[in-house]
Amino acid sequence: MTAAAQAAPATGSSTVFSYSSGWSTTGTEKWSNVTGSTATVAVTAGTGGSRFDLRGVRALNHGYAGVSVDGGPETRLNYYGTRNDGVRWSVTLAAGTHTIKVRVLGTKPSQSWGTIVSITGAYLSNGTFGSVTTPTTPTEPTPAPALPPTFQEDFDRAAELGSFRSVYSSWGHYDGTAPGDTSKRGIYDTNRTTSVANGVLSQRLHYNGSHYVSAVLPPIAGGGTDAWSGQLYGTFETRMRVTDPSANYKIAWLLWPNTDDWAHGEIDWPEADNLATGTRPRPASKQLGNYNSVFHPATTQYAPAAVSDGQWHTYRIEWTPTSIKFWQDSTLVATVTDPNFIPKVPMRWVLQSETNIGGSLNTTDPAVVDADYVRYWAR
Repeated sequence: MTAAAQAAPATGSSTVFSYSSGWSTTGTEKWSNVTGSTATVAVTAGTGGSRFDLRGVRALNHGYAGVSVDGGPETRLNYYGTRNDGVRWSVTLAAGTHTIKVRVLGTKPSQSWGTIVSITGAYLSNGTFGSVTTPTTPTEPTPAPALPPTFQEDFDRAAELGSFRSVYSSWGHYDGTAPGDTSKRGIYDTNRTTSVANGVLSQRLHYNGSHYVSAVLPPIAGGGTDAWSGQLYGTFETRMRVTDPSANYKIAWLLWPNTDDWAHGEIDWPEADNLATGTRPRPASKQLGNYNSVFHPATTQYAPAAVSDGQWHTYRIEWTPTSIKFWQDSTLVATVTDPNFIPKVPMRWVLQSETNIGGSLNTTDPAVVDADYVRYWAR
């Protein structure tokens, strides 16, 4: 960063931000509930650094925002609460120029009845505001279906290690499945691997005498009570990241037939053969009517961003009777239209994180897989 001279405190209204489309104005407040809409502000912190405060309104119909500095990892902000205007987030900036971005996540606490994000201004203890150019349309993620999700989990209920199954009692799990995970080298055990804190579900895959892994099933049927009956068609979306890369483990977050018959198909997204740094996920849908490992797309197509880059990415499956579309953020990674590769039975959703298949394993390299939310829309 370029060093800056000592500067006086600076207070800015919502107008110091540059906004993508999707924002509305009420008095001095800017607000949006359009998923992916962004507000960006450039600042110059003076000598010795500066504190930056983001101000906004909390209300009972407000939801979550993601805020980042200089393109780094996002921090999730909760705008739900009794209506008040105040500081929603603060960060200490080193001397020099920085860009702060606020993004509408389109998610909310379960008790909220909206997903609005609000900006009323910003404050610098030692610096000046600049200007930036932002896109005219949201770029990440792609717009969600217009209707509210049929099922949504934002992980607002904390669950310490060992308590996930009781706190999220409507969720399914593969604990006790013999002979273990797909490679038969890992043991599914949510009590040892799966927890929820600060609005994030975490699967910590690790070795402690055995390789312990995790597979949990969102209750997308029965009005959020049934993880096992599955759904026929729909849109499945999750926002996930890998914060501790490891070649020991892989992910295959998938749709699996409720008949438990592989001949009825399988839809994988995201799937990555290992979670080493730089590994990019690929989508796949299995051929129907047999037990052969034949998948489409016929030519493997990889997402542009690595699954293990430490950043949040949104993954979406859009499954209809005539096509399956696979999205990473705003990129359509692949589309399957061959009817021999489009399942025709209800399918369960499994967040399956396990040992790699065929590769070597060591006992010292864990992995951590996080989910910010899961959402399902019936077709």
